[in-house]
Amino acid sequence: MDYQNGGKFYSCSEYWGNYSGVLAPTAATNDRGFNVRDPVDNGGGVHVTGVSYVDNKTPVDMYVDAYTYFHQFRSTRIAEPYIHNLSYIKLREVSVGYNLPVKKWGFTNKYMQGASIALIARNPWLIYSAAKNFDPSEISLVYGEEGQLPPTRSLGINLSVTF
Repeated sequence: MDYQNGGKFYSCSEYWGNYSGVLAPTAATNDRGFNVRDPVDNGGGVHVTGVSYVDNKTPVDMYVDAYTYFHQFRSTRIAEPYIHNLSYIKLREVSVGYNLPVKKWGFTNKYMQGASIALIARNPWLIYSAAKNFDPSEISLVYGEEGQLPPTRSLGINLSVTF
């Protein structure tokens, strides 16, 4: 088992995926039932709520076209939507082995004393991840991920012979 509780990371891949319009949020259905890529006048757009940046007090509740909404993060350098929790629980490695009954089979001699076989699985299960789009256990940079490759899962067999 492997786990981490807490920490934060910045997802550059998610930022660029939304900026370029290739990730799901850029083609999602808004709370009015229309695609966010549809014109705001036709029911589309991203629903934005908060306060005005002018005085930090005036409430804002409006729809913004998807292009403007997802491109604002580059010009304003807002990173908050792409900061994620690094908490996770992962089954890192599992090994199940069996000692072969070589003496019963008559294979033992003065050179061979025993044998065993094991099935080994590496990274078989990401049990829990606070981040939904990435495996936080595979983050390799100090501040976050930047074009992270998918984690690899491997299965293997190990045969051990004791002489």
